[in-house]
Parts: sequence; C-alpha cells; structure tokens
Amino acid sequence: MNQKQFLFEKNDCKVYKLTVLNHSYFIVEHAGKQYIRKSSAGVNGLMKSLGEKG
Repeated sequence: MNQKQFLFEKNDCKVYKLTVLNHSYFIVEHAGKQYIRKSSAGVNGLMKSLGEKG
C-alpha cells in the first residue's frame, strides 16, 4: 500500500510525504511539476533552487 500525506507549503511549493512498502519519499509540487526526493536535505536544496529561479 501507499500513503500520501501533506506536510507543508512554502514559497509556492507544496511538500508531501509518500510512503510505499515502508520506504518514504518526499514529493515537491511547484508550478505544475512534481519532483521526488529521498531525503529532507534533498527537499531543502530543491526548494532553495526553485525559490531562486522564481
């Protein structure tokens, strides 16, 4: 089974946590696109780079 949970929204980015077969991933939605990252550090870096572009 999989489960998607909304975590927070910041700088026009929505962050979700997706759990699939006891593995967790983070999904970042920004400007109609979705990005997936394995760690919260990856999410922070992505959000920082998206914030600089927009």
